[in-house]
Amino acid sequence: MIFTTRPYLKYLLPSIIIFGTGLIVFLFQGFEGKTDEQQKVLVWMTVLVVFFFIGLPFFAFKYLKIIEYKNSAWIIKYPFLYKEKRFEKKNVKKIEIIENISAQNLPNHTQINILFNDETSVFINSLELKNFKRIRQLLDKDFKGLIQVKDFFSLR
Repeated sequence: MIFTTRPYLKYLLPSIIIFGTGLIVFLFQGFEGKTDEQQKVLVWMTVLVVFFFIGLPFFAFKYLKIIEYKNSAWIIKYPFLYKEKRFEKKNVKKIEIIENISAQNLPNHTQINILFNDETSVFINSLELKNFKRIRQLLDKDFKGLIQVKDFFSLR
């Protein structure tokens, strides 16, 4: 089974980057004909456009995860970072499932924190996936005894 977090990022972010590139081309049309003051403002506008329309979407790609599950073997891939993490019961220290997480403008959600023996960790959020319940069922089946379920309000 393959689960993809934030699959819309593959389509949304490139369109934002293309829009930002087009905006820069539009801003620099007739650059030599502008006054010195307009050219200074244009340079600062370019910095802002590059940051908001190219830089931020580019860094958002790093959060794209692909979770593969085959015969009790789990692989979490980060395709744009060229990294992957393979895990099974022997290299997982614990799995925390935190339920009822609430934030000001977000619905209540659940997060799975997987802590490995080498002290690295992976977080999977229910807002990232459509099939979060299925991943949770598979984790419950494969990692009995390592899962701790906590309530967000009891952690405070």
